[in-house]
Amino acid sequence: MLYFVSLYYKKSVYTGANKRFDELGKAYVRLLGDNFKIIVCEGEKPRWAPPDSCIFVPSYSNAVQRIHSHYQLTKILRSLKAGCVISDFMPIPFHGLKMHRHFQLIYDLRNFTQFRRGGLSILTSQFQRRQLSRSENIITISEYSRNDLVSKCAIPKSKILVSYCGISPEYISKPSNTTKTIDILYVASFEPRKNHIGLLKALAMSPNGLRVRFIGRDLGTQNQVRELASDLNRKKGFAIEIIESLSEVELRKSYDSSKLYVFPSALEGFGMPLIEAMARNCRIACSDLEVFRELCADRAKYFDPNSPAGMWCTIESELHDKTPVNNSDFVQTFLWQRIANDLLRHLTTNKKQ
Repeated sequence: MLYFVSLYYKKSVYTGANKRFDELGKAYVRLLGDNFKIIVCEGEKPRWAPPDSCIFVPSYSNAVQRIHSHYQLTKILRSLKAGCVISDFMPIPFHGLKMHRHFQLIYDLRNFTQFRRGGLSILTSQFQRRQLSRSENIITISEYSRNDLVSKCAIPKSKILVSYCGISPEYISKPSNTTKTIDILYVASFEPRKNHIGLLKALAMSPNGLRVRFIGRDLGTQNQVRELASDLNRKKGFAIEIIESLSEVELRKSYDSSKLYVFPSALEGFGMPLIEAMARNCRIACSDLEVFRELCADRAKYFDPNSPAGMWCTIESELHDKTPVNNSDFVQTFLWQRIANDLLRHLTTNKKQ
């Protein structure tokens, strides 16, 4: 029996974490049938999930309610048939996991940096380190994140499984002659670590106006981005548009219509839009981060995210490069079905004794 747990999951919000939950969940419904259950907050039933596969925990909006949800999750886990539990929720419900094999899913160690998340006041890096060190097993989404867990939390590498994020087959594109109506595309939530401000400072060095599309929800910096974008639109003839979200079909069209995908983030545990952009044969310029080199290898050009001048130099060069791009073979590793199969194989061949 496999249980997927996420009290962070939001069915109507586009994030890498939500997409991973959806895509792996759909795969396991097909592969496991009644031997697969999901546990999410009330009101967050995924569209793809059969009603009898869902178990609900009270939703929460503050620290007190979160503790209550943690308590209810613990009760539910204690009542279920023994199986394998993959959960991303903290505090970890250890008392409910004693009869299960537990894999704690973690995307990055953002709480150890200046870009720490909000949430419970006790959810500091020290608290997170203690929680992770008590976990039976850990799943993370890149070799970079695994190495970070080893160095910052002193967790044995053997306890950490890497399971990439991915793409659906619909993303893998053959070279096309789609008209490029967008010069620069960036898909990311608006928050400090995503570095939209640094990108706009770099683009301001362009002698000509550029057509730029930002896609993402606001997590704190969108107003500042809008102000800077408005100035560039007015003073330098840019055409910068900001879109909260798009359907998967429209998102693929945005990749196809873009000359260059730019990812100037300062911190990532993975970088799913890079995989999507590669699959749609976009040219890519991105921050020189260890995880980005892990994912893209020589399929991207890299820049210092803290240097607008260096960023612009790379962007300008890539905008003028007309060499055809074809990443269809390269991105086969990142197909969701392959990722789901590999993860399930690990879970079933390494059962708890």
